[in-house]
Amino acid sequence: MKKLIALLLALALLLSMAACTSPAADPVPEEKETESTEVTAEKPTDLEPEPPAATSTPLLYKVTGENGGTVWLFGSIHVGIEEMYPFPAYVLDAYNEADALAVECDVIALQKDMALMTELVQMMLYTDGTTISDNISPELYEAAVKILEENNSYMKALDYYLPVMWYSTIENFTYANAGYDSDIGIDMTLLSMAKAEDKPILEVESAKFQYEMLASFSPELQELLLQESVDAYGSEENLEALDSLLTAWCQGDLDALLEYLNEEPDSDTDPEELKLIEEFNTAMETNRNIAMADYAEEILNSNDRVFICVGMAHILGDGAMVDLLQQRGYTVERIQ
Repeated sequence: MKKLIALLLALALLLSMAACTSPAADPVPEEKETESTEVTAEKPTDLEPEPPAATSTPLLYKVTGENGGTVWLFGSIHVGIEEMYPFPAYVLDAYNEADALAVECDVIALQKDMALMTELVQMMLYTDGTTISDNISPELYEAAVKILEENNSYMKALDYYLPVMWYSTIENFTYANAGYDSDIGIDMTLLSMAKAEDKPILEVESAKFQYEMLASFSPELQELLLQESVDAYGSEENLEALDSLLTAWCQGDLDALLEYLNEEPDSDTDPEELKLIEEFNTAMETNRNIAMADYAEEILNSNDRVFICVGMAHILGDGAMVDLLQQRGYTVERIQ
């Protein structure tokens, strides 16, 4: 469960790209047009409808440098539910005050760059003449194919893709079947807003970086991830945990979010699996958190103002951005 939550909280790309081939949805659906009616004293029609009131109170942090550089740190979950929106005023005020939005990678732009997408997909293919069935257990292969077939998505060409791509695809089915929508994930929604307003968009990482990282996972780790996604598919326990996670995000429940992020392996976990978990955590969180903190510090040493939205796992917890920037002497103010 730790690895599944970490991807949902830490990685923008594959979870979005596996499901998302259309622009992100607006944070608040547009009202449908209705036929005009005669204006009367009893039923005026020139009044604008009241926008829906915000009900979520997600965590937001602000850091200011000595030269006036400012960053806001907003943790994303890469799938969404309607209860996350609209954003509360303190989030929108910070976003509007910022000169630019920074995300892990601009997924919407990537969807329009077919040349880059082709290059990235090539990274997910076996290049040694083998297929996935040659590299994972027969039982796991059979179970994964069954899930893909249930979702009308299996084709023989998929056998040439690495397990991490199968993992992402099955995870996406898990979320979609439970009613979670990557089109209204936090980062996708903010990207949609920024593009509509011509607000500058910065990339903390890049699509190529994320694909290269995933493709570099050891074969053993990739098989473990795929096994977890197969085990979690349709699991009521898994869905209940994800529901609780989204609720904690909406409520800005720091303790509950830290509980997910600090989850430790069971005491009886096999030593070889512990090594794979360490490989995963080092690549997915530790190394990237340091690089993201460096990115934020560059802004703080300038006079720029940037609203940074990256996976929640990069914002909260030991060794994440809030912790690292505090260690480096910055005052981190919690807005909520």
